[in-house]
Amino acid sequence: MIAAVLAAVLAAAGCADGDADTPPTPAGFVRYDGPVYSFAHPADWTRKPRRNVRGEPEIWLVGPPTASGAPQGEVLVGGQSEARPYGSQAQRRRFELQLGEYRAASLLTERRIRMDRSTKVPGAEVAHRFEAVGEMSTNPGRSVRMEVIDLYALTEDGVMVNIAVRAPEGGGEAAGLPEVLESFRIKEK
Repeated sequence: MIAAVLAAVLAAAGCADGDADTPPTPAGFVRYDGPVYSFAHPADWTRKPRRNVRGEPEIWLVGPPTASGAPQGEVLVGGQSEARPYGSQAQRRRFELQLGEYRAASLLTERRIRMDRSTKVPGAEVAHRFEAVGEMSTNPGRSVRMEVIDLYALTEDGVMVNIAVRAPEGGGEAAGLPEVLESFRIKEK
């Protein structure tokens, strides 16, 4: 009874945010809560329409522009493949193939990978993290060095999710990217 009352008080006060595995949403952030994953992002970022090569919708959030024309920060969540009927070994191979494609694309685009390692993402069966730096052209026609962090996660059901965050080099912390990544969760069944 006391636990139920305390939960109701915390929820009413705005202190409770999702299930026990969901971290609190930082001040000035809002939570995106999708069917497979959730994460928090700065409240003033704009969601823009975007589709992947298969025509599936992706989540693309863009922060306000900087003096260079590059956004203060961006979040892109995509790569959601439907669960497949084959076993976990095949799913794992598909996941490893995606990581190889990231490495190959980095060579072709001259994106320099600074970190390439396995990591943990709450709710994911397996996850991998890349940190890289590369050039981006902005609307005014300038080139800006961007820092990029890509997390790939594979659910128990074989759904692969990629969350990419980026900001002008040296601006990731000010843009709130650590908070975005820390809040990212795969929803468990």
